[in-house]
Amino acid sequence: MAKLRIFVPRLLISVLMGMVIAEPLLLWVFGPAIRTEVRDQREDAILRYESRLKDCNPVTGGAASAGCGGFYLNTKGWPESVRTELSNAKAERTKVESIIAGINTELTRREELARLECNGTKRQGTTGIVGEGPNCRRNREEADRYRAASNIGQHEAALVTINKKIDNLTRAEGTASGEYTAAINAEIAKRVADKRDNQSRIGILDEDKALGSLAGRSGFVFVGSWLLRLLLVTVDCLPVLTKLMSRTTTYDVLLTRQLDISGRLHEKTTTEFEQRDAGRVDVRVLQNEHRVRAQKEEIDEADRTARADRETVLDDQIEALAARLRGDQPA
Repeated sequence: MAKLRIFVPRLLISVLMGMVIAEPLLLWVFGPAIRTEVRDQREDAILRYESRLKDCNPVTGGAASAGCGGFYLNTKGWPESVRTELSNAKAERTKVESIIAGINTELTRREELARLECNGTKRQGTTGIVGEGPNCRRNREEADRYRAASNIGQHEAALVTINKKIDNLTRAEGTASGEYTAAINAEIAKRVADKRDNQSRIGILDEDKALGSLAGRSGFVFVGSWLLRLLLVTVDCLPVLTKLMSRTTTYDVLLTRQLDISGRLHEKTTTEFEQRDAGRVDVRVLQNEHRVRAQKEEIDEADRTARADRETVLDDQIEALAARLRGDQPA
């Protein structure tokens, strides 16, 4: 267990160093395939970017797909007004054609009724009498009056004018759409070229991402990369594993004994130094205490001497004063 505690940190360090060394070596071994994968990924990103620009800026004028924030192109020239005018003209043509068709249907019915009456054909609404009788003339007159009242000529002339207008608008819309399409395609091509030019040099992060993609698609790359990692980790850990799994040799026993002896000697030497230094410190402490006591005694002695001198001087002064006082008194 003690041996294991010693070698576990070394083993972890060896594993870490093996993993760190393995990655650059893997990128070097699979270098050509990785660089090709990086270029393919970048080209695929460019194509997706171009497709997104086209989806968000349709040249047909349809609605853009969802989530186009940042992909809209501010390109002028879209023929919206021309297309609106063309749509209105086509709606008007449809309306006029419907009117003309209704007039022609009714006119055809009236003319057919007059023809049947004049021919003597027996049908509902006819007399069956051949010749231009009153009913025949009346039916023809009604058909002519309906033709004149329906203004079909004006409607047909208006339809011709509308068709000409639609032809002109169609040509104008085609020209404007072509110019707008060319402008959109030119702007998209410029954006794509700028994005391609802004691609940086292939770095280690790009290579690592490409290696992951290759390993996900190719079993050979996946197995080979992990075998190489394990091999490098094993080689880096081999000295530690060999030492950990080997038996205790005579050299290990002698070395252990020598280390124990050295440890005990070191401990005793340290104790000797400690005791010696402690004795020196104790002596210095005692010397300091003796010196302090001597100095205190000298100070006390000087103080006593000074006090005695002061008392002697004071006694002398008192005696002198007493003598003078006695000398001044009468005998």
